[in-house]
Amino acid sequence: SEHVVVVHQGRHVFDVKINGEAVRMAGELVDRTLLQQRMLDAWQKTAFDWECKAVVAARPGIIVEQLVLSRLDPGAPEKGRVEEARCHVVWGKTMAVEWAVGRRGSTVLSVRVDRGGRRSLTTDTHWVDHLR
Repeated sequence: SEHVVVVHQGRHVFDVKINGEAVRMAGELVDRTLLQQRMLDAWQKTAFDWECKAVVAARPGIIVEQLVLSRLDPGAPEKGRVEEARCHVVWGKTMAVEWAVGRRGSTVLSVRVDRGGRRSLTTDTHWVDHLR
């Protein structure tokens, strides 16, 4: 996303998108002036008119989250990686979960209902490797 910056120990974890272009910053020290400018730019963004009333009415804001690194990679147990789960909720029910690892790839789990009415998350897709 244009306005998401992942930082760990004062350094950018990923490259940063500015005006739609990826700027190589992964591993570099955070430029606090640039970070502040990205936050100010994000503050000016609004929802699209076609989005639901709650999203359109929402006031701008900034979310700061604590970075939690996964250490489950058997090939490099000492190295943490960023994993992200995005839940897609429709009418209060989770319909799909997208699991992304380090902005390198993702897979989608979706809700399946069996003949007995039992719900489960399943995937019919394979891992998608995002090209750079």
